[in-house]
Amino acid sequence: ASKINPDNEWYSLSLSDAFQRNRQYQESIEILNKLIKSHPEKIEYYNKSAMLYILYGKYNDAINVYNILESKIGINEEISLQKQKIFLEMNKIYKAIDEIHKLINKFPTEVKYYEILAELYMLNKDEQNAFNTYNKILEIDKYNSSVHLSLASYYRNKGQKEKSFEQLKIAFSNEGLNI
Repeated sequence: ASKINPDNEWYSLSLSDAFQRNRQYQESIEILNKLIKSHPEKIEYYNKSAMLYILYGKYNDAINVYNILESKIGINEEISLQKQKIFLEMNKIYKAIDEIHKLINKFPTEVKYYEILAELYMLNKDEQNAFNTYNKILEIDKYNSSVHLSLASYYRNKGQKEKSFEQLKIAFSNEGLNI
């Protein structure tokens, strides 16, 4: 059907799905790229293409698709977090950190982005920036029990048992803490 009527969007999409189910990712991606060219307004085609690139192991191509999508719709959580995960998979921690900074710049009071950033810093053994980020979270939400637990761990690793215990007390006194 797609060969007979190559301009039919639904036939092309069905063929792309069939290729994907049969793990013929390159063929599926080629069809999606044609669909993107003929229907640049359809965001779902970009997302599908990027996901296939990830499955196919072509991380740079996935990042490029997400960058194009981001230029169309702006910075948003789904795209930035997906790019962050890809950068981590590629062992590009600083690029992952940059993605989270973009989210923080757009949504400066969203605590979860700071939490992700602090985790990335800890993953990169950058304890000072992680510590600074934990404190920034407390400026926004001083009752954030997960940050107090993270600070307890930070102080314990530094050998500061009294400060560690104090952070644990604060965390455990919060009724919102999920035991």
